[in-house]
Amino acid sequence: MRLLEVPTTHVHQAWPKMVPFLEDVAPHGNGEGSVEQSKVSLINGSSTAIIVIDLSGETIGVIVGEWKMTPGKRIFFITAWAGSNAMPDELYEDVEKWVKKNGGTAMQCAVRDSMGRMLKQRWKYAKVYTIFEKEIV
Repeated sequence: MRLLEVPTTHVHQAWPKMVPFLEDVAPHGNGEGSVEQSKVSLINGSSTAIIVIDLSGETIGVIVGEWKMTPGKRIFFITAWAGSNAMPDELYEDVEKWVKKNGGTAMQCAVRDSMGRMLKQRWKYAKVYTIFEKEIV
């Protein structure tokens, strides 16, 4: 398996292979974004996509994220991480190397509790924030 970053110039070519994964993860995003909005942010360059390819060249997962800057960190904030068993530990190390190579000092994502437990157990993520929301209608 390997990771491939999708340049903005190739989003349209890679899009048909990414859509099924993004559609699978969309219901877990609390309505914060749509698959179409992901495409727009990838085309505009405000988000980055990394696709996970197996040995046969088949797309088996997708990571979409955006760069966030704080006074002390350059964070790759993952907005979509999709694909069943698409991230073996040795390949995950490549994700961290890619983040570091691109100037990143941390990775973050907002997740449901079950995914948070997996991230903590498997890759040593730490809980940084708990997000509460009240919709104003």
